[in-house]
Amino acid sequence: MSSNQWNQAPAGQGAPQGQPPMGYPGAMPPEKKSKTGLYVGLGCGCLVLLALLIGVIALAVMLMGGDDPKDSGDGGTTTSAAAPAPGQNNGDGDNPAPDPAPNGGGDNPAPNPAPAPNGGGDNPAPAPDGGNSNLPQQVGEYTLGEVATDNVVGADYEAIYTSSTGQINVSGAENPITTIEDEKNMLTLDGSAQEISGWTCGPFYGGASGNESVCVKSTNGTNVIKVIGDADAQTLANFGEQFISAGGAS
Repeated sequence: MSSNQWNQAPAGQGAPQGQPPMGYPGAMPPEKKSKTGLYVGLGCGCLVLLALLIGVIALAVMLMGGDDPKDSGDGGTTTSAAAPAPGQNNGDGDNPAPDPAPNGGGDNPAPNPAPAPNGGGDNPAPAPDGGNSNLPQQVGEYTLGEVATDNVVGADYEAIYTSSTGQINVSGAENPITTIEDEKNMLTLDGSAQEISGWTCGPFYGGASGNESVCVKSTNGTNVIKVIGDADAQTLANFGEQFISAGGAS
């Protein structure tokens, strides 16, 4: 028997008992591939993407918030020193500011002038002795001279108006000691009183010259305005009317 015959099994017979069939080695279980590398790769990729995302966000914030006043280091406000306009002095030590030039008109209005002295009939003059009376500075041709408000017997004020023709004294009282009715009664005792434009006029016997006249009137029924002077009654009554029109009785 040849060697080939010894190596071949008879047809229809299986392999010798206890031995695996020829040509069919024992099947080995498949090896499991390790996924550690995959996990490491995925982790690294996520970290790279996260880093890129953070960088993009930071860059966008810097670009959009570069002019934000909160980025300044002075507590949230950014101030910039304005450059002085041409011809304008910056006021530092080397360039002292010049004195302002007087306003000459044109497009630059003049500053408010200082209050002018009271010189109009409608502008009351303050009492020289510090009183509270408000009297017109000018009444017709008469100019206010002296004013007294303290220690004036029977009146709140007494004023002296002067002109080239003479002098007129005016006194007034809101709550007079002597009522307007009593003043009129005293003037009409001798029958020489006369009514002129609502004024009751007559001789003033208490005058120093002895030939003075007096006119009295009330603008509200209780106050008393008295005008005394060397002028005739008509002149005194006219002066009294101008005095009241200029605000002397208010």
